[in-house]
Amino acid sequence: MVGAGAKPFIAYAVLSTTDYGAGDEVIYPNPGFPIYESQIVASGASRCRSLCARRADSLFDLTDLEKLITPKTRLLILNYPHNPTGGVLSRQELEEIAAILRGHPQVWVYGRRDLFAPRLRR
Repeated sequence: MVGAGAKPFIAYAVLSTTDYGAGDEVIYPNPGFPIYESQIVASGASRCRSLCARRADSLFDLTDLEKLITPKTRLLILNYPHNPTGGVLSRQELEEIAAILRGHPQVWVYGRRDLFAPRLRR
């Protein structure tokens, strides 16, 4: 699919994983691309507390991710490498995120498939 920049694809990801007005939640990074929150609001999904960068060299604390996921969580936006901090996830952190998400099959991941999807396989 071809689009004019990232904004349409972020919107498509949110719209295709959430139902308007159903209270579905999206977890997204903060600081991050401002369009994440605006697209979540526009889609009618519930904004979920965002994952905050703890250090310049990392994206977030993995215990924060586990605490934020609820039965209503439908999408995790994984900005990797992180913009604007430049933080990256180690292979071990990616494995730990995959392990957390295996327990929540309702959660889709929006991010770089080439880096993350193989780790989600059961």
